Amino acid sequence: MIAPIGIMFTVALLPNLRAVFVSVGATPTIMPVALEYAATILFRYTTMLVNIVNGFVGWGARDLARVLKAAKFLLSMVVALSIAYSVPVVVFARPLVRLLGDSE
Repeated sequence: MIAPIGIMFTVALLPNLRAVFVSVGATPTIMPVALEYAATILFRYTTMLVNIVNGFVGWGARDLARVLKAAKFLLSMVVALSIAYSVPVVVFARPLVRLLGDSE
């Protein structure tokens, strides 16, 4: 079940990577590196999803209730870390663009 989800994400995003990066402001100088990196990550996405689910089953010792608890715990950690990372990025977006951008 998980492998098809990863494959669907890869198939949906891979042809549209350039448009996604342009929409978030990627410049022509960084575009080749961003495309190469994202393509590599997308191809590994399926393996990462399968590994995560396999980890849930190992943490849950094949007990569905424990698997769900492990999944909820990891999901809450991911959400908390995502928020902790995203808020400063959004707050400091303009200074980051000035610092990392190639245009004056």
